[in-house]
Amino acid sequence: MALASQNDKKTKRSASSGKLTYRQSLEIIGRYFDQQHYRGIFVAEVAEGFVGKARPATQEVDLHAEGFTFPLDDLRALATDASVPPVLVEDGPPFCPDGYSVFMRTVGAWCDKQSASLVSLLEMEAGFILSYTESHNGVSTRQRIVLDRAAIEDMMNEADGL
Repeated sequence: MALASQNDKKTKRSASSGKLTYRQSLEIIGRYFDQQHYRGIFVAEVAEGFVGKARPATQEVDLHAEGFTFPLDDLRALATDASVPPVLVEDGPPFCPDGYSVFMRTVGAWCDKQSASLVSLLEMEAGFILSYTESHNGVSTRQRIVLDRAAIEDMMNEADGL
């Protein structure tokens, strides 16, 4: 119970301060990647939002990756815009058949639950690498998790059960 009340306080504090949750931020970025039909994505949190790169789905793996910035102000505006329709993904990424927005929302919710910070997500041939910082008793450590097909399915199933 104490953990739930702490998380509730954190969510209320984040909303009042204008800070988005990872669930919100990563879902918005994932929606953008879905809308633009990108693949081979990379996203990293920076002080003013997120940076990323991806390549159009029609291009070969090593060609023409494009760089992006996702400033916090833009993400906040998109989070409050209720008119943004969901993206229907017909031919989703190999490890995210429902699209990046659904997968990245789930990853973001997991990061929120872990109280992670400085999150990055890198898509590779065999899945994703999720990197984040966790703090315990004033000590911060960098963590990396390999999300292969089984780990992605587990994470998605766990999220469905919440």
